[in-house]
Amino acid sequence: MSGNIRNLRSEDLDQFLGELPFAIVHLDAQWDGCRGIIARKMDGLIDHLTDSTSFGYVDIDLEPDHARSIGLRNVPACSYYRGKDLVTTVIGAQQDIEMNLRIVREGGVP
Repeated sequence: MSGNIRNLRSEDLDQFLGELPFAIVHLDAQWDGCRGIIARKMDGLIDHLTDSTSFGYVDIDLEPDHARSIGLRNVPACSYYRGKDLVTTVIGAQQDIEMNLRIVREGGVP
């Protein structure tokens, strides 16, 4: 994980979401062989988006209550936030994170 992708616990999430106008939270587990794909995609966005977007990671094995609270049924996944509001959670390693974030930033839902 990049140094700019913060490992989050449930108790940190509210503060994390309040730091910047947008956030992406990568939801995954250590055992998932696809977790590196999402992390690399997020690393590629960090350099030009950290002024408006926070990047986080939640290990669902350590935070199962968070996974249940958003109805997560599979990993890897990314939750997209506008402020502290969850816009959507997209499941799958092949998702286009940059396009999804652009849609959220423009007021839509991917």
